[in-house]
Amino acid sequence: MKRIVTVIVMASAILVALPSFPVGASRVADLQCGVNPTTSVRLRADLTCSERFQLAPTNPPITIDLDGHTLTFTDRTCLSGPPISRCDITDPSGSVTIIDGTIAGSVSLGQNFTEPLQTATLSRVHVTDRVDALGKTSIVHSVLDAPLSAFGPISLQHNTLRGGVRVSDTLRATPLDIVDNVIVGSSGAGIDVNVAFDFDRVGGTISGNAIRSSAGAGIDIHGQGSNGLGELTIVNNALTGNGGDGISYAQDNRFPERYGMGPVVITNNTTRQNGGHGINIRDAATGGPADGVFDGGRNTARYNALSPRCIGVRCTSDGRSQPVITWARPAAIDVGTALGPDQLNATASVPGRFTYTPDAGTVLDPGGYSLTVKFVPDDLVHYQPVTWGVGLEVRKIPILPAP
Repeated sequence: MKRIVTVIVMASAILVALPSFPVGASRVADLQCGVNPTTSVRLRADLTCSERFQLAPTNPPITIDLDGHTLTFTDRTCLSGPPISRCDITDPSGSVTIIDGTIAGSVSLGQNFTEPLQTATLSRVHVTDRVDALGKTSIVHSVLDAPLSAFGPISLQHNTLRGGVRVSDTLRATPLDIVDNVIVGSSGAGIDVNVAFDFDRVGGTISGNAIRSSAGAGIDIHGQGSNGLGELTIVNNALTGNGGDGISYAQDNRFPERYGMGPVVITNNTTRQNGGHGINIRDAATGGPADGVFDGGRNTARYNALSPRCIGVRCTSDGRSQPVITWARPAAIDVGTALGPDQLNATASVPGRFTYTPDAGTVLDPGGYSLTVKFVPDDLVHYQPVTWGVGLEVRKIPILPAP
């Protein structure tokens, strides 16, 4: 009797130790050139495709897992719609999730009209070319090297955006949630909010962003005509070295009876070394106070090109001295060269600590980049922190044919 019990127990232990698989379970399919995904797929090695991925408008929510690899497209032209721009990856359903890797190409994310609305997502993705977001979209912990155009509800958090962000309310871009991003080197405004329709219904936040070295304003809200801007908080942003105003908002006061305006609250933003005013909030027609805009206080402005420092809100100057940063533009480097002391060699007029972005050891793709440094003085009683930047060209080495 004892021997039989022992055998049963041992057999049970063996059964418990065996892995269990759901009936009908299968391996996630490979992402393949020329095969438009209809279910979740994974990229298992770097891949170069001449064909684009055009997902079906009726696709269910799927995930494209790049798994740390690079998906390269040989044709990176992004064609305009309607009804949706056609890029290297185009998802008219507006429900795809793309994660963990690099897309050497462009992405177009459409509108999802199915209730409840799905969200298209980019997470931990490096996209080298244009991104168009026409529907509800979330982009987090990603790097976009080219401009982002958003026409629907957009959430941007903890990204590096090298081409700037253009938001248009054409397709009801509500809510607007742009938080804790680094936005650098835009050919226009760092954040360009175009009020083309009825943005008055939009609630949202532009908060905690470091916006620098844009050709235009750091944050530019414009184009509303007879429309007003709705509930929007602009708070805790650092706007440095942009070509225009740090923050610019030309409100049109003529139509308060048609659309509610505001409240737009401007609070605790810092503007430094911009080419225009620090903050410029005004009525577009008269230059007087803008309806629906409120001064939340604690905004600061220093070393901007135009006086007064701020229009429409009160700004104070930081009474501490600004350290002098010396940093010559480094010579161009070849692709594959890691950043080091030849590039990251800023000096300051007082002792302190330098933090570089990108940091030492980073290997960049070919193209133009802005290197930035944040300098924090040891003596913060008498000196203020400074952010500075220089340009860098990374050259592509031609591949020579074998002899």
